[in-house]
Amino acid sequence: MNSYEKMIHILHNKDFELLEDWVAEDFILIFESQMHSRDDFLERVKDGLKSIENISDYFYEEECLFVNDEIMNYSRLEKQDDEVYRVVGMALMNTEGKLWRNVERITKVEVKK
Repeated sequence: MNSYEKMIHILHNKDFELLEDWVAEDFILIFESQMHSRDDFLERVKDGLKSIENISDYFYEEECLFVNDEIMNYSRLEKQDDEVYRVVGMALMNTEGKLWRNVERITKVEVKK
């Protein structure tokens, strides 16, 4: 399973055991110019996923833009509070294949009615 497939599996199956095993001890997330530690990230993901009943209603149009053993680029739409947002991210893996660095940005998508 490549890193993108692993990320999708974790999100859609709420596989917190795999998530904790996959995220490196020295992991850092940069989200909208704010830096988060491994513990902050894990707590944020777990809390967020636990509050979602049907994942496919929240995450959709997921797309792997590029993936290899060292890097993953992805895009997805997220529905939050009746608004739609595009999340674009880049993740780097360490030499053990664990998620090591992640940068994401989020932008509101204007939905045509």
